[in-house]
Amino acid sequence: MQLKTYQQNTLAALSSYFKDCLALQDYDMAFYRQTRRSYSPVSALPGLPYVCLRVPTGGGKTLLAAHSVGVCAREFLQHDRALVLWLAPSETIVQQTLRALRQHGHPYRQAIENDMGAVEVMDIAQAQSVRPAVLNSATVVIVSTIQAFRSESTEGRKVYEDSGALMDHFSAAEAAQIAELERETDGQLRRSLCNVLRLRRPIVIVDEAHNARTSLSFDTLARLLPACILEFTATPAREQDASNVLYSVSAAELNAEDMIKMPIALETRDEWRIVLADAIDTLKKLDALAQTERQSTGEYVRPIMLIQAERNVKQAEAVTVDVIRQTLLDEFGVAENQIARATGDYDELPDDIQREHCPIRYVITQQKLREGWDCPFAYVLCSVAEVRSATAVEQILGRILRLPKAKRKINDALNHAYAFVASRNFVAVAAALKDALIENGFDKQEVADLVVSQSLGTLPIFSSPPDTDVDSAPDPALPLQIAVNSQPDFSTLPFGLANKVSYNAVNGTVTIRENLNESELQAFNLTLQSPTDRAVIAYQVRRQRQLRPPPRTQTPAERGEAFAVPVLAYRQGNLIEPFEETHLRDIPFELAKYDATLSENDFTPSTCGATKGIIGMQKGHVYVQFTEQLHEQMDRLSGDFDYSKAELVQWLDRSFAKVGEHEDFDRQHGVAFANAAVTHLLDTRQLPLSELVRDKFSLSKCLLARIKNHRRTLHRNGIQNLLLSNLLVNDEHVFQFDPNPNKYAYNQLYTGHYQFNKHYYPKIDDLTESQGRDSEYQCAIFIDQLPQVKYWVRNLVRKPNSFSLQTSTGRFYPDFVCLLRDGRILVVENKGAHLWENAKEDREIGELWAKRSGGKCLFVMVRNGNFAEIVNCM
Repeated sequence: MQLKTYQQNTLAALSSYFKDCLALQDYDMAFYRQTRRSYSPVSALPGLPYVCLRVPTGGGKTLLAAHSVGVCAREFLQHDRALVLWLAPSETIVQQTLRALRQHGHPYRQAIENDMGAVEVMDIAQAQSVRPAVLNSATVVIVSTIQAFRSESTEGRKVYEDSGALMDHFSAAEAAQIAELERETDGQLRRSLCNVLRLRRPIVIVDEAHNARTSLSFDTLARLLPACILEFTATPAREQDASNVLYSVSAAELNAEDMIKMPIALETRDEWRIVLADAIDTLKKLDALAQTERQSTGEYVRPIMLIQAERNVKQAEAVTVDVIRQTLLDEFGVAENQIARATGDYDELPDDIQREHCPIRYVITQQKLREGWDCPFAYVLCSVAEVRSATAVEQILGRILRLPKAKRKINDALNHAYAFVASRNFVAVAAALKDALIENGFDKQEVADLVVSQSLGTLPIFSSPPDTDVDSAPDPALPLQIAVNSQPDFSTLPFGLANKVSYNAVNGTVTIRENLNESELQAFNLTLQSPTDRAVIAYQVRRQRQLRPPPRTQTPAERGEAFAVPVLAYRQGNLIEPFEETHLRDIPFELAKYDATLSENDFTPSTCGATKGIIGMQKGHVYVQFTEQLHEQMDRLSGDFDYSKAELVQWLDRSFAKVGEHEDFDRQHGVAFANAAVTHLLDTRQLPLSELVRDKFSLSKCLLARIKNHRRTLHRNGIQNLLLSNLLVNDEHVFQFDPNPNKYAYNQLYTGHYQFNKHYYPKIDDLTESQGRDSEYQCAIFIDQLPQVKYWVRNLVRKPNSFSLQTSTGRFYPDFVCLLRDGRILVVENKGAHLWENAKEDREIGELWAKRSGGKCLFVMVRNGNFAEIVNCM
C-alpha cells in the first residue's frame, strides 16, 4: 500500500527524532529539536523515548504503527529484529489487530515484513510459552491490552508468575542482564513473561494512547522495561501527564489526500419523522449517484445510513431502536433485509458489509456501534434524539468520516458526509458536532469549516441564531453582559482590545464595554473554547452594532481563478518534460569507482570509544540511561556476531537497498563499495571484524552518508555541465495550483491577528506570529501589502499541491509564490542570516529558473529581513 504524503512525513519525523536521540544522547533535546517544545517526562518511565504521533480519525493510525516498527528497529534499536508489544484499547480491537497482522499480504503485516523480514504474531496466551528460538529468528509482535498486564487481573497475574515453559530464556543470560530482572521473595529469579520482556527490551506501541495515560498504566509499562514507547491516537492527553506529540496530522492533510468525507452537511428539523424522511431522501440520492459513479469508474459504493435512536426508557413516546425499525418497514417501505440493529440486545451487523451481495443500507444503534467496526460506505448520520453534547455523537460520528478507498469521487456529493438531527437549535447541534470532531482528533481551529448547513451551504456560526427574528429582536445596549460556558483566555488579546472586555468568574459572564469592530470580534472569539459561546457573542455584538455579518469576499481559488507557474523543464531531443530527480538518476552512478574509505572521524565502533550516556534530573530523581547498554543487551541476545567478511558486506548492501539506495546503481556496485569500505577498516585501520559486525548499523549509516555525498557531487556537476544547456522555462510546462481549497493541505492553521487579504486560498498554513524582522510572518505581511501583488500562496513543503524546483539533493520548496498584477510570477524564499549561506544551491536553482524564463518569472532569496530586495527584483 502506497503511503500518503502526510504518512510519509509522519514517519520521517519519527525517523529524524530517533536519529537525534542517538546523535545527541538526549531524548529531551532531540524532542525539542524536532518540535521546539519541551519534553514532558513521565516519572515512572525515565530515560527512554516516549512520544506520540497524533492522527485524526480516518488517517490510518494502525498502518502508521506497523511502519513505525521498522523505523524504530533501524534508527533507534539498530537491530535486524525486535520484540514488539502492541497494546490495543480493548479485546475487540486486539482480535481485529491480530487478524490483520496474521494475514499474509495484509498491508499491516507487509509493512513490518518489508523492513524486518520474518514476522511472528501472537496473543498474550501464546506469548506465555514462546521459545527463545522464535525471538532470535523473527520479529515477534505480541498483541494485547494493557489491562492484561495489570497484576490485579487473573490474566495479568500469569504475566508475572514463574513458568517452567520460559526457563530456556534465562539459561544463557549474563549477570548484567539477570540483574535487571524481577525476583521471587526468596531471591530466586522469576521465569516469567514479564522478565522475558525486560530481557528483550520491547518496542511498545500504544493504540489510542489516551486510554493508557494513568499512573497505574505508567507503572505497568515501567515493569516491562521497554526500549521506547510510541503512542498513536487522535486525541493525545493535553493536561496532566501530557503526551509528547512529536508530529500532528491536520484534517486539511487528510482531506487533501482524499482520506475523509468533508465537510459534514448538517440539517436540523423539529420532528423526528421529518428528519428521518429527509435523511432517507438524501440516502436515495447518494445511492443513485453511486451507481452513476460505478458506470464511470467501476468502483462499487453502497451508501449506508447510521440511525441513532433513543435509549429504551419507560416513555410511550420514546423513539427506540424497535420504533425506528418498524417505522422504516411500515412508513418508508424499507426491505427488512436492508436493516441491521447494533445494540446491546442486537448484533446484526455482518462482517462482510462492504461486499456487493450484502443488502444492508440502514444500521440502527443507540450510543455507539460495535467497537472496531469500520465501513467507509457509511455516509449519513441520522439522530432522532436531541443532540446537546459531543459525547452523544462522538463515537458514531467517526464512523461516517472515511472516504471509500481513499479516492475522491467524480460526483462531489459522494465526497461529503451528511448529518440529520431532530432539534430546534441548529447552532447548538453544530457546536456539538464540532466538539465531537475535536474528540475524533481534529484541531479546534479547523472544525469551523467542517460542519456546514445543507440549506445555506455555510454554518452560520457568526450569524444570528436561526430561530431569532433579527428585525423584531430588541437592541442590546452597552455594556453587554453575556453568560459563557467556560472561562476565556485573554492572554493573547492586544492591549487595546483587552481594555474593552472582562470576565467575571463568579457568575461566568463576559462584559463588553465598548463597540468591537469585526477584526476585534474575531480576535476576541479566538479566546473562547465553545463554538456556541462564539455564536452567541458574535450575534449580540453585531446586533448591538446594528449590522449583519459582512459577507466574506471569496478568495481567488474559490472564484476558480487559475494560478499557473512555469516549471524548470528538461529537453531531451524533441522531448521536453518537467525537470525531476529521474533525469539526475539517469546520469550513470558507478559507485564502485568512488572513495569508500572511512577515517576515525567518519566512523569508530562504539566499543572502541568512550561510553556516552544521558544524565539528568527528573522530578527530583537522578536517572542514568545508556543507549549503548540497550544496544549491547540486544546484541547479546541475538548472537549475530559470527559473520564472515563476505556476510557483513552482503548485509551492508541489503541495508542500502532497504532505504532505496539501489535505484541508480547496480547491486554489484553496492557490494563493491561496501567491500572496499570493510577492507579498508580491517586491513588499514586494523579494526576487528567482530566490532564492525556489532556496530554494523552505525557503519551502514556512515556509508549511506558517504554515498549521498558522492551522489550530490555527481548531480551538482550534472546540473552544471550535462544538463545546464538543456534546462528551460516555457508556457507549456507549468505547475497549476489546484483551485479546490480542500487541496491546500496545511498542517497547522494560521490563526494570527493580522488578516491577510491576498492569499490565493481561504486558509493559510501556520505563520508563527513573530516581531523578528527576518520571520516568515513579517515577510508574508510585506508581500500581502505590496500593490504589485495580485495574490500569493504560502507554499507548502513536501505536499502534492506545491511548487518546487529540483536540486542535486531533492526538491526545493520556496516559501511564497506570487502572481503579480502584470502577469509575472514572483517566488520568494525568506532566510535568516544564519541560514542564507547554507542555501546556496537553492538560491542558484531559483535564479536559473528566473533567468531561463526570459523575464516572466522572478526569484529572490531575502536575507535577514531585507524585504526591500523583493521590490528591487521587480
